[in-house]
Amino acid sequence: MPAPAELPTEYLQQSASLASRIAAERCPNSGADCAWYHATWPLWRLLGVGSGPAIHNAFFRNAIASLPHQPRARVLISGSADQGMLMVALDAFRRAGIEPDFTVLDRCDTPLALCRVHAERLDLAIHTVAKDIRDFEPDVPFDIACTHAFVGYFAPSERPDLARAWQRQLRPGGHLLTVNRLRPDALPEPIGFTTAQVEAFVATILDRAPALLPNQDLDLLESLARTYAARIAFHPVHTEQDLSGPLCEAGFEVDIRTELLPPRPGGPTGPTVPGNALYALIVATSRG
Repeated sequence: MPAPAELPTEYLQQSASLASRIAAERCPNSGADCAWYHATWPLWRLLGVGSGPAIHNAFFRNAIASLPHQPRARVLISGSADQGMLMVALDAFRRAGIEPDFTVLDRCDTPLALCRVHAERLDLAIHTVAKDIRDFEPDVPFDIACTHAFVGYFAPSERPDLARAWQRQLRPGGHLLTVNRLRPDALPEPIGFTTAQVEAFVATILDRAPALLPNQDLDLLESLARTYAARIAFHPVHTEQDLSGPLCEAGFEVDIRTELLPPRPGGPTGPTVPGNALYALIVATSRG
């Protein structure tokens, strides 16, 4: 039976609370300054201002349904802000009648802990690995790797190493499914929220919070939102070639198309806000 690709509101509320507690303990151990991000991302998803992988459910479902599969597919979740990519992939595989063997990888154990909690809720066995994707060498290569909005964390000079890592981690004929926002008009520098976007982001959060987070301290929430909006930044991916070039050079055959998601009525815009964005949707096949 398919697993829900998006969590119900009650569980998202629990997840937001859990992320805050876990991040305070585990993010400092990751070697990265990431608590401001991992502690709040489920909050933004709950409040409708975080663009999790579920906005591309159709792509992952259709791609996975169209691929040849082994009876027990080995699947790598490459980068995981929370449990969102795991949920979307699980839903897609189960719709295709496949019960996969998941490994979830991230540099920080906070999102991995959220994935473990969610997997236990579904009676799903998963493996988790706290490591930089470029340093991960699996004992047995994977059949499929899934990732969402991941490439923008890497500068252009780092993307060939990322592509080669995926190539090593997949078996010959294995598939990489990835989605990334395109910003054709962006400057080369990392891109974040503009001043106007910060104000709209914060205002939307404070407007929606009382209904979904009735016990939340709004002053604290505003502080968290402003910190997040001030710090989040991505290396822009300008064109399809920025994605397909490193993958082809690493030994992938790349099928790429684009999809424009319109703005959501009444909502803010910004780097991690759903809608008002052009996305590249990629199915890349390893040539081995």
